[in-house]
Amino acid sequence: MSQRHIISQNIANGSAKIKDPDPNISLFNFHYAWPPVAVAENYPLNKPIGFNETGFAGSIDVTYRSQAWHFMLAGGALFNNLDYSFTVRSRTAQRRLRLPRPAEAVRRCGSKIAVLSAFLRGLSFERMSAAPDLVTRIDKPNLKPRCLASAGSQYAIYLEGTGIAELQLNAPKGNYRAQWIDTRTAPS
Repeated sequence: MSQRHIISQNIANGSAKIKDPDPNISLFNFHYAWPPVAVAENYPLNKPIGFNETGFAGSIDVTYRSQAWHFMLAGGALFNNLDYSFTVRSRTAQRRLRLPRPAEAVRRCGSKIAVLSAFLRGLSFERMSAAPDLVTRIDKPNLKPRCLASAGSQYAIYLEGTGIAELQLNAPKGNYRAQWIDTRTAPS
């Protein structure tokens, strides 16, 4: 009996459009994939896109939590919380190179990323796709929406920022149940 394995390939820092992908690759990974342009550029491949390494974006957890929510609701398949400090000599290297220390922020953020994980497990995530045109109007321009949809069935909207907003959606007429969660504290 043969077993199937996930084979991933690291593509680039940031983003790049994958040309002539190897059909044996199951998952394409990007480092520092912020903003999540790599997802949109490679969505037509119909393969999972991962945000494989983060960091170099300061030392507060909201940065990495926001990156995770944006990436996953842009249609990404993986955000793994890895950063360059996960090495044997990380403290020595960081001191010598005077690198920012995101690891503490990324690790503090882990429990908050669990909120995202629980949220996605509550959806039919594998049946959803990026829906950049779902929000047609938002009355608070400082809030940035990111959306996933299974048209007529499920919608997930992440709003980065603070405050209450009124949204207009491009969704079929019907009865929907809405639920709001705090991305920092919702039960996981």
